[in-house]
Amino acid sequence: MGKNKSIYENLTEFYNKNEPNFLIIEDILYKDFDIPHKITKDTIKNMLSEAFDNSRMTNLNKYSFLKSFLIYYGVMFYFLLLSIFGKKDKDKNKIKKVDVIFDYWTLNADKFYKLFYKLLGEHAVGLIITGKNILSKDINNNILIIDTSTSAYSKYFTKAVSLKIFKKQILKFYIYSNLSKKMNFNMVNIILRLLKNIASSRTDMNEVNARVLLSANDNGYNAMRYYFYKENIDKTILIQNGHRQGYLTNCDGDCFTYCDYYIGFGKENIDAQIEMNCSNKLTYGTLNNDILLKTYELNSEKNIYDVLYMEEYIFEKNPRVEPRSYRKNMEYLCRFTREHPKFKVGYRVREPRSNITDKILLKNLQTYDKMLKESNITIDDTEHENSYYAVLNSNVIIYYATTIGVESLGINKKVLNVNIDKLNPKPTFNISDKNEIGMLVDDNYDLFEEKLLYLLENDNDEIDNYYKNKKKSMMNQEENLHEKICNIIEKEIIKSKKSKL
Repeated sequence: MGKNKSIYENLTEFYNKNEPNFLIIEDILYKDFDIPHKITKDTIKNMLSEAFDNSRMTNLNKYSFLKSFLIYYGVMFYFLLLSIFGKKDKDKNKIKKVDVIFDYWTLNADKFYKLFYKLLGEHAVGLIITGKNILSKDINNNILIIDTSTSAYSKYFTKAVSLKIFKKQILKFYIYSNLSKKMNFNMVNIILRLLKNIASSRTDMNEVNARVLLSANDNGYNAMRYYFYKENIDKTILIQNGHRQGYLTNCDGDCFTYCDYYIGFGKENIDAQIEMNCSNKLTYGTLNNDILLKTYELNSEKNIYDVLYMEEYIFEKNPRVEPRSYRKNMEYLCRFTREHPKFKVGYRVREPRSNITDKILLKNLQTYDKMLKESNITIDDTEHENSYYAVLNSNVIIYYATTIGVESLGINKKVLNVNIDKLNPKPTFNISDKNEIGMLVDDNYDLFEEKLLYLLENDNDEIDNYYKNKKKSMMNQEENLHEKICNIIEKEIIKSKKSKL
């Protein structure tokens, strides 16, 4: 595969080269589980993105017959056990139908949905917990809570789906093994992951019957999950929660997304997402900004920072960033502050230092803290309740590679994106690929200084028009975003009720 090609280009080339072999898998799943070829094909391609993602650990491009044999029949034995001791299958007609159900897939999922509870109060509302979670104390007793997290973490599937997988797949190992040898690629791993998709999705739907599902897990719905969820859910609405560009449009889980509605940041962000299957793509901006503007009270502290730098964790294994470039960012920021002491400069931490348990990460961050303090830069650790409030209280936002830098465009902030590494022909968070009013791509302090001073000392039509255009394409923030999404939900609930008459 080509080293200079994107993940998507490599996986597409590999799939096309081996299409007859993949078609065997697609035929098997169609005959055994009635899954359309297109659904299996796009799910496989989503999985293949991991094999061609150098930043992730993967064993897809390695195959061991003995290891695969033991794993495969270990899994088959597990499905046999669950066909006896698994979850009891429920009659769909006896499952309580709710108007809208929220997907709780991660620890902080609650922050995306709080305002919707009040706006949709008259409707029957439910929560499906698909990951480990801590629910909000604000959730009232009228909300139906469906915990399927056991299927996500303990793989405790229903009896029916477990028995079907066991009966249909118990004798097919040698088909997958021969394909693996022929392709020099671990197809046994692929089929086991496909079977897990089938089991997990079917088990989730054993508990759910809803007119609309709303999820901010915007890269969590591959073709197969969407297909099985549609059995008990009329419409799926996904809300973008993270920036998608460059590497982030085709790495594992960030391509071949399926849904009925996709609420995205802006046209450029939506168009960049590879092979999305969605009939309604809407550029509404981000919930974070809408929540901020709804809850924040303007006060005398507005613009307490002339310049605010948004921190990025560059010490994690993170393909979006390059440590040397981040250090240059810090050097530029510190030098500018020393040479222009009249400006109040802040550095907003991603997480309070007291909350960081990774000792290596903390040590590295403290190295930069020392540089910042010596240059009289305020380290905004606990000064603001969260990073969004700090942004709202600042004039110019500087960032390297973080979603909040792009989100700042949506609340009409001047943004200076400093990304000088040029390691990727399509960087993940750049607002442009060339030097512009709000973009620096050259390793040149004088140019950095010139751009920052221009933004700090001017408010004119050139600047205003520049950021209006960037906002429209990258963070097209609509007013009352929650209400707009609720209108879509209301419309689909009405349609669903009418179709059932």
